Amino acid sequence: ISLGLMFFQQLSGINAVIFYTVSIFEDAGSTIDGHVCTIIVGVVNFLATFMATLLIDRLGRKILLYISNIAMIITLFVLGGFFYCKAHGPDVSHLGWLPLSCFVIYIL
Repeated sequence: ISLGLMFFQQLSGINAVIFYTVSIFEDAGSTIDGHVCTIIVGVVNFLATFMATLLIDRLGRKILLYISNIAMIITLFVLGGFFYCKAHGPDVSHLGWLPLSCFVIYIL
């Protein structure tokens, strides 16, 4: 089970998201500086670790895994849609808050 979870974590893209956070925020044209967004994402990641340790006993691993998977799918889909619209579609400059929101929910 633990090897499966480690494999799933690597395939979820979390490392790519964390390593390229500054570049992603700069490409997104976020209203907040990319470095500040990276710090926010890091703090949320740090706090989410403690939240998970508290919630894992109450809710159980399985339900947290399901919630996490659904949240990751939705946030990456929305972020992908944002970048698609930025490149090919309508003006999304007024949605500068969306990439940071997606990242925070993705990390949680």
